[in-house]
Amino acid sequence: MINLKIFQIDAVANSGISGPEMVDYTHIGLFRKQTETKGALMKSEFFRTFENNVYSDLIVEEVYDYIESAPLYLGKTTAVNWYDLEGAIGYTNEFTYMFLPNEIINFGMDKRSNVLAIAKLYAFQVLGSDAFVLLDYCVNQISSYIQGNTNPLILRVNSAVDFTPGMTQPIADNINGILTNL
Repeated sequence: MINLKIFQIDAVANSGISGPEMVDYTHIGLFRKQTETKGALMKSEFFRTFENNVYSDLIVEEVYDYIESAPLYLGKTTAVNWYDLEGAIGYTNEFTYMFLPNEIINFGMDKRSNVLAIAKLYAFQVLGSDAFVLLDYCVNQISSYIQGNTNPLILRVNSAVDFTPGMTQPIADNINGILTNL
């Protein structure tokens, strides 16, 4: 296991740690890059360098696979991959965590909040400050959406075409496309 990149980092090389599972790679100065899909974190990669908006020298990654019983997410399996000196996966450790009841609900709410953030960003990009008018108009439906009820917000966004300055049906369709991509 000594040929893993993680053991080339001074803080680890001089620590006496012999197994990668013992390394807290989140606190040794690596640069984290996260990838989300449909509001859920799918991967966290930890790189040695980040310069000019470019990550390089992948050291370790976490890949998440969610355990789903629609519409609920019951847990997740995490594969932690440590890379060797040749840039290939040199060691993998996998574990599964089943969510507690409150975590099941919170995960769904967090996932929908993340999707909502993407829709809000799009609204600000195309409507500018008029996006605040849209958000104020949809405030109750946004709360309902986060709780898991999608349709009221979709209907409200469609009706905002006549109410929100700059809002058009194609913009409403794009927002609704984002919101329903769960």
